[in-house]
Amino acid sequence: MALQWSDIPLFKGLTNAEIAQVVSAGKIIKLKAGEYVFHAGDQGNEMFVIIAGSVRVETVIGGSRQILARFTTGHIFGEIAFVAKILRTADIIAEESLELLVITEPFLQSLISKLPQTAAKMLFNLSRILCERLANTTRSWIDSEYENILILFQTLAAETEVKAVFEKFAAALAKALPRVGAVELFTADAHFLWKSPGFEPSRPGFDFLEKQTEPLVDESNLLTIVPIKIEGRIVGRLLLFQKPGLPLYPKELDLLIKVSTQLGLVIERILLNEETKAMATKDPLTGLYNRNVFKKELAKEITRSRRLEVPLSMLIADLDHFKRVNDTYGHLAGDETLRRVASLITDTVRDIDIACRYGGEEFAVLLPMTDLKGALNVAERIRQKVENLTINFEKQRIKITISIGVATYQGESAEEFFERADKAAYSSKTRGRNRVSSAE
Repeated sequence: MALQWSDIPLFKGLTNAEIAQVVSAGKIIKLKAGEYVFHAGDQGNEMFVIIAGSVRVETVIGGSRQILARFTTGHIFGEIAFVAKILRTADIIAEESLELLVITEPFLQSLISKLPQTAAKMLFNLSRILCERLANTTRSWIDSEYENILILFQTLAAETEVKAVFEKFAAALAKALPRVGAVELFTADAHFLWKSPGFEPSRPGFDFLEKQTEPLVDESNLLTIVPIKIEGRIVGRLLLFQKPGLPLYPKELDLLIKVSTQLGLVIERILLNEETKAMATKDPLTGLYNRNVFKKELAKEITRSRRLEVPLSMLIADLDHFKRVNDTYGHLAGDETLRRVASLITDTVRDIDIACRYGGEEFAVLLPMTDLKGALNVAERIRQKVENLTINFEKQRIKITISIGVATYQGESAEEFFERADKAAYSSKTRGRNRVSSAE
C-alpha cells in the first residue's frame, strides 16, 4: 500500500503543500534487508519515518536476543532518544528493502526559520506523540525488566548461601540498569548484609540510613537509596552507587521500587532464619517452623500473591498409620520417624518455601511463586522419598508412607485455602493412602 503522508501522525493538520515542502527538504535514505538503522548505545541524533518497508526492534534480555516490536510504513521511530538526547536502548534492523525519511535537529531548526507555521504544527504533533510513547514505553520497559528479575528470584530459590543470592541479583540489576556501578544491601536497622565485590564506597552514616523511609536520589554523591518494604514494613535498604555522569532515570527508579519487594522476600527469609528467632518459631522435635509461624506466613504470602499476582500453593501431608509406629516400636521411634520425615521434606523444598509441623504427624508446606503443576511435582517427590525411606531404630527397620493434598490459591480466605488442601489430603487417605491428591 502506498504511503499517504497525511496519515502520518507527525504531519497531522499539515496541507499537502506543506508536507511536500517538508519531504523535499528532508533526507531520504535506503537500506537493504538485514542492515542496521542504528545500534543500542548509539547517540540519538535522528528520528525516522518509514516511507516504505518495515523494521524490527531487537535487544538482549537474559543473555539472548529478543524481538520487542515491528514497525511498518508510516511509523515514526527513534523520537524519544532524539528529543531527550540519550543513547539508543535497542537495535533497529531493516526486515526488507527500506526507505526512510530522516529528521535531524539542523533540519528542524531550518524548518522553524523558513516555515515557522509548518514547524509549529509538526512540533505540536511531536509533543503529543512523545507523551503517548513515553507512557507506553516506560510501562512496557518496567514490566519487561521486572518479569526478568522475577524469573531470577524464582531461580534463586534453590540457592542456600546469601552471598550467591545477592551476587546473582546484583548481576541481573546491572543488566537492567547499566548506570548502576555497585550495590549494597542493609537490614532495616542498618546492619550490613552484602556489597558488590571489590567495591569500597564512602557509606552514609547508619543514622542517616535509618531515617530513609522513602526512595532517595542523592545526585551529589551518585547514590540512590531504596527502602525494601513488605506490607508497609521496612525490612532492609538497597543502596545503588551510580557511574559518574549517568544518573538514574525515573523509570529506572520505578523498577527498583517494584523489585525491592521481591528482594525483601529474600531478606525476610534471612531474618526469619536467624538463631535468635529459632526458639519462638521452630518445632523443637523436628526443627520445622511451628503452626503459629505457618499461620502468619500464610497470611503474608496470600497478601503478596494478591498484590504481585504470582501463584501460591500449599501442601498438607499426613503420615499413614503413624499410630502403629508408636504402638509397635514406642514413642521414641515415633519421634525419630517424625524427625527423619521432616529432614526429608526440608531437603526436598526450596529455601524460599515454608515447611511446618502443623501438629502430631501432620505437615504443611507453603510454596510461594509455584503453580499447581510445580506443587504436584514437589508433593510427588516427597511422597516417593518417604516411601523409599527406611528408619533404623534400635535394631528395628521402620517403613512409613505419606498422604499429601495439594491446593493452589484462588483468591479465597486463608482458612478456605487451608481447608481445600486439607480435604485433598483426606482424599488421599480415603483413596488408599500413599498418594498425592489435588484440590483443583
